[in-house]
Amino acid sequence: YPQRVAAVDVSSSLVYFGRSVDARLDVDGNGIVDLSVGALGNAVLLRSRSIVHMNATVTFSPPKVNLLNKSCLRNGKDSICVTATVCFHATARSPLTPDSDIWIAYTSNVDASRVAPRAFFDETAERTLQRETHAPPSLSCSDRTCHLVSRCQEVTDFVRPISLQLDFALQDPNSDPVLDAYWPMHTEALLPFANDCGDDEECVSDLVLHLRSDVQGSSMAPYVIRSGRRRTSVWATLENRGENAYNARVNVSFSRNLRLASITPTVRDTSHALSNRDEDTMQSGFMNQRVLIAFDCWSKFSHSTHSSVNGFFPFLQGDNDSKEMLETLHDNAASLSIPVRYEAEILFTRDSNLHQFEVSREAVVPDVIERPEDIGPQFNYTLTVQNLGLFPLARLEVLISVPAVTPGGNPLLTLSHVETVSERHEGRDAQQVPAHTRDIKSGCSFISDRLNLFINVLNCATGRCHRVACVVETLEVGQEELIHVKGWLWTPSLTVMKFKSLKLNTTAELQLNRSQLILMKEAQVLIVMEITKERGSSVPLWIIIGSVLGGLLLLALLIYMLWKMGFFRRHYLQLIRDNDKDGRENLVQG
Repeated sequence: YPQRVAAVDVSSSLVYFGRSVDARLDVDGNGIVDLSVGALGNAVLLRSRSIVHMNATVTFSPPKVNLLNKSCLRNGKDSICVTATVCFHATARSPLTPDSDIWIAYTSNVDASRVAPRAFFDETAERTLQRETHAPPSLSCSDRTCHLVSRCQEVTDFVRPISLQLDFALQDPNSDPVLDAYWPMHTEALLPFANDCGDDEECVSDLVLHLRSDVQGSSMAPYVIRSGRRRTSVWATLENRGENAYNARVNVSFSRNLRLASITPTVRDTSHALSNRDEDTMQSGFMNQRVLIAFDCWSKFSHSTHSSVNGFFPFLQGDNDSKEMLETLHDNAASLSIPVRYEAEILFTRDSNLHQFEVSREAVVPDVIERPEDIGPQFNYTLTVQNLGLFPLARLEVLISVPAVTPGGNPLLTLSHVETVSERHEGRDAQQVPAHTRDIKSGCSFISDRLNLFINVLNCATGRCHRVACVVETLEVGQEELIHVKGWLWTPSLTVMKFKSLKLNTTAELQLNRSQLILMKEAQVLIVMEITKERGSSVPLWIIIGSVLGGLLLLALLIYMLWKMGFFRRHYLQLIRDNDKDGRENLVQG
């Protein structure tokens, strides 16, 4: 054992340290000669100590952990207790005296490489234990009891053995003897689990995974996703048809149009507990032969769903740490493929500042229109598009049809511009719309236009329309877009037109981009502007003459009917009788 001794380690005041060396004296009487080193004016005695090899061993009783054999009670719960025996044995090349005093300080650590240990020491109720022991030249042992964490169901790894790591050192580094610096001063013992898989100690499992869902659909009748049908459920059953399956687990994955909400066990067995190892993994510590475990996977079509995914694709993969043959791996996974469509839920409303307008009977047709106010009143239509669905929509098109020209060719409604206001920003996207008829400053001529008696509504079918298309590039969930349509109503055209009451129907239709995955109900709104003409207060002469003649005719007809009925004759006969009676009375009196 070569060793270098530096003068500075002995005393910094030494000069010419090592000018002489002598190794003939055993000053402390331990059977090993000591070293005398000379220096200028000094002599240093270096005592020699024995170098010891310390061997440590750990044994367990019982040698294996049987999961079904609860041997003790800890904290009111059935647990499995194991006794660990730690032994130290010291050996040295130089002879050791029987009274050689060696004290060892050691630290025991259970499952040192794991975040959560699978066993605790009874003395400390922790994973670590620090103790001191006397290690004479003969074998010295001490027992320590450890127990598995609570109930065995809480231990999820039954394949890899429990490790007990032992680190030791001299309690007093300056004592005699000393430990060999090049000799290992730590050891590790493994406590395996009894796998109950026969004499070969190798478990061969056979997992079978079954899967079904409440989502039903086909290529001819896809499943339609809407607000009331956001939540979906997948029921899975994992069966073990082979030997014990340790750390049996099911990894759950969905297509990117779904978000996993929860995983809930539906069958609870006291010997085969299910737990969520990760957000998308169900795990059971071990599964006996012919054991079934079942659970529900709840998922939701979230607001951030991708409407480009054309199906509902759950995929579950079963696995375990036991061995499984290649010919039985085909049923470890299960998946579903259900075509889906997405229903766009859009609220499409309208508003108008001009619902009714009355044309004055005193209105005159100007020869020249100098400013826009000379045309007539200004109308302002407001269209609101709001996304109430589950996913954002792209490239919505609003097609606006305004009755612009009468059947006779007179201008009726003229658009000035269309303005789009979005919630996402305060800016406005304005689309300037050119006048559909003619320059408003030029001379205008209006033709007398008499509408058909059966036409009291002007729209694209009975007149000519001006169409404007507005595109909403992106409409997020809950977002709304406002479209302002502004223009003028041509009063001169209404003045020369012959009508009593007229309705101007403006339509706005919402269209979605051509997509086979997104469905939308018909979205169309109607904006009605009712036009009436003011009636005059004086009655025309021809109406008076006609009324008099009609009255006289009715009177003559009434008299004729009374005469035919004998009304006038009966009255005449009664008068004759009365006169005859009066004449006879006068003759008698005379």
